[in-house]
Amino acid sequence: MILFFRGIRFSYTGHGALVLLLVALGVCFFPFDATASVRLRVIIAIPIACALATLVVALYRASKFRERYHSLKDQLEKQKVLTKRKERLANYFDRVLKDAADIIFTLDVEGFILKFNLGAEAILGFSQQGIVGTPFKTMLLDNAEAEEIFALVRRDVRVQNRETRMRAKDGHEIDVSMSVSEMRDEANRIMGMVITCKDVTERKRLEKELIEKNALLESLAITDNLSGLYNVRHFHDEINKTFTRLRRGLYGRFALLLIDIDKFKELNDTQGHKAGDAVIEKMGEIIRVCIRKDLDSAFRYGGDEFVVILPDADEKSSVVVADRIITKFAAFRFGRTSLSVGITAAIAEDTEETLVHRSDFAMYQAKRSGGNRYRIYEEGTGIQAQK
Repeated sequence: MILFFRGIRFSYTGHGALVLLLVALGVCFFPFDATASVRLRVIIAIPIACALATLVVALYRASKFRERYHSLKDQLEKQKVLTKRKERLANYFDRVLKDAADIIFTLDVEGFILKFNLGAEAILGFSQQGIVGTPFKTMLLDNAEAEEIFALVRRDVRVQNRETRMRAKDGHEIDVSMSVSEMRDEANRIMGMVITCKDVTERKRLEKELIEKNALLESLAITDNLSGLYNVRHFHDEINKTFTRLRRGLYGRFALLLIDIDKFKELNDTQGHKAGDAVIEKMGEIIRVCIRKDLDSAFRYGGDEFVVILPDADEKSSVVVADRIITKFAAFRFGRTSLSVGITAAIAEDTEETLVHRSDFAMYQAKRSGGNRYRIYEEGTGIQAQK
């Protein structure tokens, strides 16, 4: 019997355990002498216990195997679903990329172009073969701007509707509104970018036209159409602004010239209104070339009257401007016409009314003295100096 058990090859599989169990049970239940030794009973009990233990282990391992099998099967099914979903999303993205009218680029993490859509081909004129693999920054008018945009994306700063300019294949410039989305891997690291650019060239052109038209309307609203100088309404606004700057200390002083055309009515009566209009037009040209372009301002104050504001001007510089205007006008010999100019310096306590009144007073003093001259108003004496 001992040799029999020794000859059995023990196995920790379910089949080996079953063989041991059957052999042991056969020995136990086979008739034998009741006087058999205890040693024989022990020998019989050991394989039974081993068989039972082996069977339990085998059943446990089989249960774990089934669990792992079903778990792996579930994972494979989920992976199939995810794969199909990714394929559908990829196909959808490809269709969107292909059919979108906007310019769409996909870039790698270094900013090189991986792919772009038909909209980009149509608007920019590049082919896939000609542009894939090149740096995206070469598409922008300002190459450095691309690096700035990439830096913002890397810092998780949202880039949306950023207006910039691109250069097409033929060299012409395109205004675009750019938005950037990053692509990330499973570790949430940036692996690329999707750049969408909406062509806003036409919108920008219309905006520019609107700005220009509004500027023109504003200019017409404040400009005298005959002389080309500012009108009297704008004079009221500008003189108040000039006083404000004077009182704030932005100017040390400023002067006002009031100019009147001598014998203008006589010219109109003898040569007609067209001749008078020609004189007004020429007067506007003369004043514009005699004043500082970016600082002084000139206005048609009335029919044949004009005013000039000279910011930060003293008496000497005011006289130079007045003398220049008188001399240039005289050179054209419009009948018997000439100019009378009244000059006054402003102080912080002045108002528009008092300043114009003093200039007007000085101008009439010049006119009473025969015209073709200037007079300077001086507090106390009323007038000082004349040409």
